[in-house]
Amino acid sequence: MMLLHVADIHLGYRQYGLAEREDDIYRDAWETVDIAIREHVDAVLISGDLFDQPKPPIRALKEARRMEEKLAEKGIRIYAVLGDHDTPKQRDYPPHVLLEHTRVLGTLSTPLYDELVLEGGLTYVVAGISYQGRGRRGRRALREMLSKASPLLARGVGVLMMHQGIKEFFPLDAHLSIAEIPGTARYVAMGHLHRRVMHRLEHGLLVYPGSIDIIRRDEIGDWEKQGKGPVLVDLSGDEPQAEMLRLDIRPQIIVEADHRNAKWRVREALARATSTGSRARPIIHLILTIPSMLDRSVVDEVTRLIGDKAILRIKLQRAGVDERENTPPLGGEGEAEILAELIGGNKSLAKLILELKDALVSKDMDRARQLADEISESYSNHWRRLLEGRRVKPRTLTDYVG
Repeated sequence: MMLLHVADIHLGYRQYGLAEREDDIYRDAWETVDIAIREHVDAVLISGDLFDQPKPPIRALKEARRMEEKLAEKGIRIYAVLGDHDTPKQRDYPPHVLLEHTRVLGTLSTPLYDELVLEGGLTYVVAGISYQGRGRRGRRALREMLSKASPLLARGVGVLMMHQGIKEFFPLDAHLSIAEIPGTARYVAMGHLHRRVMHRLEHGLLVYPGSIDIIRRDEIGDWEKQGKGPVLVDLSGDEPQAEMLRLDIRPQIIVEADHRNAKWRVREALARATSTGSRARPIIHLILTIPSMLDRSVVDEVTRLIGDKAILRIKLQRAGVDERENTPPLGGEGEAEILAELIGGNKSLAKLILELKDALVSKDMDRARQLADEISESYSNHWRRLLEGRRVKPRTLTDYVG
């Protein structure tokens, strides 16, 4: 059995507000479809976050339907689990209900698994668990579903799909540990972690393919080392074999410079971008440190140097100035404490809100987007705890009618 494993596609995402970046992700996804057909895979596994949001743009839905139809015409099955981005935040349908050929697994209203019998009579079992929240309820639901999936996977060659954090690789948002993964799973197709991980288990192989493109700026380093793209999986041998494929994505390069060497550093970055062989204009993130008394003429010089050769994003830093030196300390009657009192005593939520303010001031939209998601999750958990204290059963993220 041949599989193509992909995760964190984020159809509809428009990074930095650029239409070109939305187009990039559609192009990446279509290239993945072409690879699946060229390699004659039996199934495509989408381990969460096919869409960037539960109510994606119409174009994202249209492109997703065209892609699945092309795969279905070739007899390729499509399995998906919901990720944290494409799970409805309220009681509603996920966008996947509009995809006729995509089997969503592991929600309250969809099957936990599917069985395939291929040529030769060998049975394969694909089980999936859609994203469960970070709180105790989410972790408890995840463990219950893993307990149900384990004996099902033993019915054949077991493939387990999840969109969760594993503490050995994702300590900041961990839902479980490697030891909790069922030993009946021969291939564990993960999503949620945007960097690439391939880990041999005693019983098989666990893989995070990473995001299909550079979704956040902090992914640039991993892309330079490992690339971005799907994973081609062969389950026909005694042990699963996986190959991490590289897509031709738009290069992004971070440059740190001051007013004296900015032009030289930018020229060097352009040369590096050209060496990748990509036909797309690179994105150069210039973190430019300038003295307080200097005007912005150096910015104009760098902008002229770049011209239309690249997309330039500049973050200015004043030398010798600590932007946070006037921020009240968190331990006294600081901003966080005052804000926490206004929102019901939730200090962690207050801290996230202040970090979001700083990100918006510095125009770090990647960080702002990430913090906005965390604030939404923290706010939901805050009210969930209040409701539980009143013995009112709250709704979970995956509570939608199927």
